[in-house]
Amino acid sequence: MDDKEASEYLAPYFSALRKMMRALGHWSVQIDPDERLESWNRIEQNGKTLYGDRFMLPQMEIVLADLPADADVQQRTDFVRTLIENQKAKT
Repeated sequence: MDDKEASEYLAPYFSALRKMMRALGHWSVQIDPDERLESWNRIEQNGKTLYGDRFMLPQMEIVLADLPADADVQQRTDFVRTLIENQKAKT
């Protein structure tokens, strides 16, 4: 595959990865529950593009309950990143 073909093939995956990272950043700092849920759904949707249709995150409420109440942005981001990595390994 030449560079142009490779770029065209990988473009949807690069886009999904960028969108997932952006959604994770928004989720980590978001306070409004509706906007946070929207970001959560975008994380999962882009995960399906990257890792396949079997990629599923737990319900956001379960994740929030597992996080310490005083978790900072970095802790929330790291926690969800670990969830994504664990789910990715299952697909």
